[in-house]
Amino acid sequence: MYEERKKRINWAKIFLVVIIIFLLLLLAVKIITLIRFNNNPTKYYSKELDSLQSNAKAYFNKGNIPKEIGESDVIYLNQFEEKGIVHELIPMNNDKCSLEESYIRATRLETEYQVKSYIKCDKFEDSKIDYVSLDESKEVTSVTTTTTRETSIPKEETTIITKATDEKTKSVETTKKQVTTKKVITTKKQTTTSNKITIGFNVNGGEQISSVTVNKGSKIKLPTPVRYGYTFVGWYKNNIHYTSDTVFNDNIILVAKWTKN
Repeated sequence: MYEERKKRINWAKIFLVVIIIFLLLLLAVKIITLIRFNNNPTKYYSKELDSLQSNAKAYFNKGNIPKEIGESDVIYLNQFEEKGIVHELIPMNNDKCSLEESYIRATRLETEYQVKSYIKCDKFEDSKIDYVSLDESKEVTSVTTTTTRETSIPKEETTIITKATDEKTKSVETTKKQVTTKKVITTKKQTTTSNKITIGFNVNGGEQISSVTVNKGSKIKLPTPVRYGYTFVGWYKNNIHYTSDTVFNDNIILVAKWTKN
């Protein structure tokens, strides 16, 4: 009896040791992953650049892109607050980023416009460029003009000849008739209006989430972002909480709110 009880106790200890070793290995993998990520500025800032580019495309839409071909509109990161753009560039560790030199820019082209985001930090400097078709972002109005044309066409020619007699004089009467016709091309107006809005997501240090385009007055299932070491609280703008029950009627950039674990 004593021997059997001793064996059961030994198996319990072995099982406990295995669990402890497994947890230590799991913790070591997470620490190594975190160290690699923190020591890789390119990977870290590339996510920041993707987030900035997403917000840039949400901001530069049909309402505020440059009007003339070749014209550009540049907004530096230190001007974001006055422009109502919600985005925070978080430097890596003790690195420093220049808000006066980092920017977003829209350049009007013939059939599209270019959106560029640029980040300049001590350990990173890069840009990202996308092109947006004007057909998808601009209201298009097509008008067929009306043309009215008058044409004079000889329709009929009649000649009447009366022969002269002894008591009558000879006379010839010629009558020409013209008929005027009108051709009218009716006016056709075709107006295409956009009922779409764009919802952007400033993940505020979390993993990148692409913006979405929906119909005005729609509800959408808001995504849940991920940020290592933090717990997601919700989506906000100007201290207003937005949920999946919110009806969206205008372009907006939502900002993720976090609490540190």
